[in-house]
Amino acid sequence: MKALASAKQADDTAVVTKLETELFTRWMKDRQYPDNVCSTLKIRNEEDIVVRIGNIGLVDNYITFFNGNVDQKESLLKVLTKNFGDEKKALSVLAAARKNSLTTKRATELETKLLLEMTRNQVALTGGLDAFGDSLVKLDRYVALLKSTYKNDDVSILGALLVKYDDATVAKAFENAKSVDKAKGIASMIENPIGFDRTRGIVGNIENAKIVYRVKSIARKLQNEQFQIWLKDGKSVDDVYTLLQLKGYGDTIVTSRALDVLESYTAFFNREMGTKESFIKIISKHFGGDEEFAIKLLGLKGFETTSEQATNLQSKLFQQWKNEGVTAENVVTKIFKSAGATNDDKRRTAKEFKNFLENSA
Repeated sequence: MKALASAKQADDTAVVTKLETELFTRWMKDRQYPDNVCSTLKIRNEEDIVVRIGNIGLVDNYITFFNGNVDQKESLLKVLTKNFGDEKKALSVLAAARKNSLTTKRATELETKLLLEMTRNQVALTGGLDAFGDSLVKLDRYVALLKSTYKNDDVSILGALLVKYDDATVAKAFENAKSVDKAKGIASMIENPIGFDRTRGIVGNIENAKIVYRVKSIARKLQNEQFQIWLKDGKSVDDVYTLLQLKGYGDTIVTSRALDVLESYTAFFNREMGTKESFIKIISKHFGGDEEFAIKLLGLKGFETTSEQATNLQSKLFQQWKNEGVTAENVVTKIFKSAGATNDDKRRTAKEFKNFLENSA
């Protein structure tokens, strides 16, 4: 332990890593759980703040090592809560250490880790990602309270989720939350006003509408935060297509929330970078090009489960053609260049493209 402490003071990362690995291996061999290590190090009673934070950091590193070698998963929040008695006491120790210049950086990192874990626990308590849209307002308030209470701006919903879930899963959750709709009662009131309890119904629907607006607003903010990270990491629209693993979706791509994420990122990327990347061209390439994509959309429009999405994508494809100078007269010769398309495919596409041009004139 003394050798480890000396290496840390000298900031010798290689030596620290080697010594920690040897120490952790010995603890594992002795069947030492993180709780046991915390007690052995007497963290709760340690008065030297530098030693205390150093030992908490050591326990944190051991938890990572421990979890990588056993099925049971421990967490720093769980271990420190048990050691100090409750979450608030554990956090108060770290809050005090943040005020000491010798421990500010590490104490802030450890505190942020605990707060992010508390946020993830809150996500789980409110239904997880399956109920993310429904619980987003509550989660946003919870994180705002943590930030205010502990004066820590590093805690966020995005940061909490990315510790547990991959980028694609989080991105789809945000996109899904943007589409949340709690205000169905408004439509019911308009369609069936007879017998509607106006006093309770109107007030309730107004409140629902406010919640919907708030949820969508928070979801857009979170999505923007994630997109900013992607952009900072140099991710192009094609990179995000790969990140979202859209290549493996096949025809189901048209109903995938991941497709909506790609469209949102394309718009964001173009706005931030001043480019003109085409979302619809990327999806067209997914199906083999405009000809194959156009034919595929004709088929998908015939199924109830994909009709709405296919019609929407067809309109965007047609708009792209229009922008490229394709007309009702030359659409067949410009788009259908292989022998794979039937005369019926060409006729139907030409007819629907002509209708699109007439309606969008």
